[in-house]
Amino acid sequence: MRAVAPDEANDPPLPGLRAHRDLVEALRRSQDGSPEEADARFRTAIAGYQTWGSPVYAARAHAAYGAWLLGQGRADEAESHLDDARTAYADLGAVAWLEDLERSVAAARVGS
Repeated sequence: MRAVAPDEANDPPLPGLRAHRDLVEALRRSQDGSPEEADARFRTAIAGYQTWGSPVYAARAHAAYGAWLLGQGRADEAESHLDDARTAYADLGAVAWLEDLERSVAAARVGS
């Protein structure tokens, strides 16, 4: 068993785990009134999932970020993320996720 250096103890070893951590933190920050931090964490999570090569998780992060951007009144910015999620869901055959995304987007548009 390899000893873990103190600076490695809190740093997940894989890009995917770091991206998961960033997405969870983005979602938390989006709820606690820290929009700048949420924005940065969403972007970092998406980049991490892309680096990791996970279209499924990247699409989920794009969808979450796009929905959050809509809620922030940033519809122009949201569209590219929502389109990326839609495209990935369609390519993956993830019909339920695509339908869920469209319901969320419609609800966000009605609420704004």
